[in-house]
Amino acid sequence: MAKDDGNRRAKMLTKKSTPIFITMTTDFGEKDRYVFEMKSRFYRELAERGGDLDRFVLLDVTHYIPRQNVRAAWPVVRNLPSSCPGASFHLVVVDPGVGTDRRGLVVDTGRDLFVAPDNGVLTEVLSRFPQRRAFVIDSFWRKAPAGAGIVFDGRDLFVPALAALATGTPPEKIGPPASDPVLLEVPRAAREGERVFGEVTSVDSFGNLQTNIPAEWISAGAVVELEAGGKSVPYGRAYAEDRNGTGIALPSSEGFLEIAVRGGSAAEKFGIAPGHRVTVKNVR
Repeated sequence: MAKDDGNRRAKMLTKKSTPIFITMTTDFGEKDRYVFEMKSRFYRELAERGGDLDRFVLLDVTHYIPRQNVRAAWPVVRNLPSSCPGASFHLVVVDPGVGTDRRGLVVDTGRDLFVAPDNGVLTEVLSRFPQRRAFVIDSFWRKAPAGAGIVFDGRDLFVPALAALATGTPPEKIGPPASDPVLLEVPRAAREGERVFGEVTSVDSFGNLQTNIPAEWISAGAVVELEAGGKSVPYGRAYAEDRNGTGIALPSSEGFLEIAVRGGSAAEKFGIAPGHRVTVKNVR
């Protein structure tokens, strides 16, 4: 990370006319109080630190990451860097190891700061920014209610650290350097001649299948084969091209290959889940 990036962020934080963006991504859902408790704790921490509450913009990315599925968060988290103007701070809580010796982590990409468990949920960010800095969140920042167990680090550890960062505390003051943050193996698409091999990485709420295949690799006329059931679908540019509801592959809004069924669920129609293989024929 360039030193100038950190200085630029510090200047943004002191410039009172500049909004400060906070994003939250979790697997909590919205049935329970957990998201509310993190937000209310964040505002209390800001008030205690003399923060200007009107400057902070809290954005919910999603609270419906599949429960305790760290890898399922990757397609969401990888698009957070530079997604907001100005100084941006991202809280990511998918934490099946809460209460164990897994560490809390701050990752500084230069423009953005991430706060998350050190369990691989930030793998895509760590890989995308090789010059990033990472720090362990010191237990000093833990602020649990009296009698509470170590069961809600999102509220009791990550949010206090997040509020400190968002009010100007340098990331190196949050804890010691983390030279070995957890990096999980990320499946990558591969090209072999006129074929591309990849896999389904996630399924959205419409049942659309998101893959790890860059759409820029694929040209008109390509055929997409699905490992499960031996089905194939044509490649197009819009959902409307699937006139009969038989399925279509197309570029997603994020620039990767997506497989959809107009008016239905591709996941249900084809019986496909994350991890299933996808092959594209006749690519560029």
